[in-house]
Amino acid sequence: MIAEKITKLPDNVQELIKLKNDNCLSVIEMLKMLGDFENEERNKIEVPPFKSKPSLKNYVASPDELRKLADEIEEWQEYRKKRDAIIKKKVNAAPNMNDICEEFIKIESGLKDKVPSKYQDKVYRLAREFGSGHSGVYVYLLDLINIFE
Repeated sequence: MIAEKITKLPDNVQELIKLKNDNCLSVIEMLKMLGDFENEERNKIEVPPFKSKPSLKNYVASPDELRKLADEIEEWQEYRKKRDAIIKKKVNAAPNMNDICEEFIKIESGLKDKVPSKYQDKVYRLAREFGSGHSGVYVYLLDLINIFE
């Protein structure tokens, strides 16, 4: 039976490889499923809409208007801190995702087996520079590894 979607991020790359092999998936299919999982996790977290920082309507303001503005700015700063924390949580909705994907790509592409260790980081960085997304990095990395065969 082929898994239709990932409901939990594997704890390590070995579990990810086992999941791929058990379900007869290609690396690209597995990376797509991981991307879909990450998007679903991020979409579960709702970010409040952006609010502009309060400002004076006129250049000349009374002391009452200035006190009101100070209160509004203080409220806005609290709102902004909470919103920033939610954004950070949303970005990190699938912790360790990039680390697991990176290791998975390195293993599945043959980088660790076919490329001398002193060149592996450079080759991977080059693939990341020119590849777009995890699948793009993987495909570009396959082309680069052919140089070493």
